[in-house]
Amino acid sequence: MPRIFDGLKVLDFGWIGVGPITARYFADHGATAIRIESSTRFDGLRMAPPYKDAKPGLNNSQFFATFNASKMSLGLNMAHSEARAIAKRLCLEWADVITEGFTPKQMRAWGLHYDDLAPTRPDLIMVSTCQLGQTGPYSMYAGYGNMAASLAGYYEITGWEDRGPCMVYGAYTDMLTPAVGASLITAALDYRQRTGKGQWIDLAQFEVGVNHLPVTVLDYTVNGRIASRCGNREARACPHNAYPCQGENRWLAIAIFADEEWRALVALMGNPAWTQAERFATLAGRQVHEAEIDRHLTEWTASQDAFVLEAQLQQAGVAAGVVAKQSDLFADPQLKERGFFAWCDHKVMGRTPYDGLMSHFSKTPGHVAPAPLLGEHYEAILGDILQYSEEQIADLIGQGVVEMHLE
Repeated sequence: MPRIFDGLKVLDFGWIGVGPITARYFADHGATAIRIESSTRFDGLRMAPPYKDAKPGLNNSQFFATFNASKMSLGLNMAHSEARAIAKRLCLEWADVITEGFTPKQMRAWGLHYDDLAPTRPDLIMVSTCQLGQTGPYSMYAGYGNMAASLAGYYEITGWEDRGPCMVYGAYTDMLTPAVGASLITAALDYRQRTGKGQWIDLAQFEVGVNHLPVTVLDYTVNGRIASRCGNREARACPHNAYPCQGENRWLAIAIFADEEWRALVALMGNPAWTQAERFATLAGRQVHEAEIDRHLTEWTASQDAFVLEAQLQQAGVAAGVVAKQSDLFADPQLKERGFFAWCDHKVMGRTPYDGLMSHFSKTPGHVAPAPLLGEHYEAILGDILQYSEEQIADLIGQGVVEMHLE
């Protein structure tokens, strides 16, 4: 069936997370996306676990694969002028959209900056997604999403009051920025369709991170309050925490916002004597004695099956949810019903699961295809798209201009 971005051509110079994930949104929905990479300086995710059969290898990482599903791959050693010339031809003669995530100097050094390309291709769209943006005193600072999350203030508000700031799991802004980037590219495509003009999108991960903390920013701007760590506590709810259950590292989150929800929880517990104290009857009273409540609840939940208790609490009108492990997701009935995980046949890893589509178009459904081997599509890209002869391609490979790792 047709897909929403059929015919769109995306050239992905991304690295690790933001650029590759952004480009994948379009590839899953019909765009032809070419990932430019290198075996000399390979994307770090290609050697990041989890690996198929626990064996490290440039084509054996499902971490890399799931961020780069549905794409083609061309390996270029950009230290060679011939490689830069190939990349520039793809930019000027083929691409509609370019994604890149380097510090501001790199694309200029290669002659591939928007300013270099736009005079010839005024309809070209480029999105640059480095840490701190293309301008300003810190624009040359390179880094990963965990650093941008720290700068944006996430670490200061994550953790417990009596301890230092706590890292948010993973490269957090790498997960926030791609959806913003994809939305901006789509808007730019709409603008191009109406005007014939492209544009350069300067998308700073740092600023995306700040924009995802509007309440804390506004509270400081309006009231002068600086948000800090409060563990799992919540001003509008008590109890509000994650409690241990049966099994290894198995937890259940419980949140009580209203007094009737508290009474429902108490009834489900069997109305133990400690719950009858008047100090627990209201939210204000419970918050004063939150540590005491948490101790009692921990004693109760520790002997419970998390999934059974989750269902019982929800049935009683209490907000509760199992803190899912990664392995739980493959058994999750909601994800199963919607067919979220896409199993694809990778040329090295075989049949492996990929994160599936995050949106579904009724008239133009998307489709997930396996990630490419490093440099896998050199013949199709150089021969079919750029019209190099077999002899020219062989010569480029022999010179180390074109790279690949196909095992």
